Amino acid sequence: MVYTMNKIFHTIGFTILITLLFLMIPNRSNFPKEIMIPILVAGITKYSLGDWDKEYKWTYLDILYWISILGTSVTTIYLFSVL
Repeated sequence: MVYTMNKIFHTIGFTILITLLFLMIPNRSNFPKEIMIPILVAGITKYSLGDWDKEYKWTYLDILYWISILGTSVTTIYLFSVL
C-alpha cells in the first residue's frame, strides 16, 4: 500500500509540474489549452512514470489513474489561469 501511495504522490506531483511547464509555452494550436495540455500531460506521464498497477490488465486503478491525471491537469490550469 505504501508503494502505491508513493507512486500516486509522484504521479500527481509530476502532473502538476508538467502542466505548469506547458502553461509557459504559447498556445499556437487551434485547440483550447484546457483540452490540449491535459492530453499531452497524460501521455507524457504514462510514458515516463507508468501507471499504478504491475500487470498489463485493465483494473479499477487504471480508471482512477486516468481520472486523477486529467483532473489534476485541468484543475492546475484553472487555478493558475485565475492567478
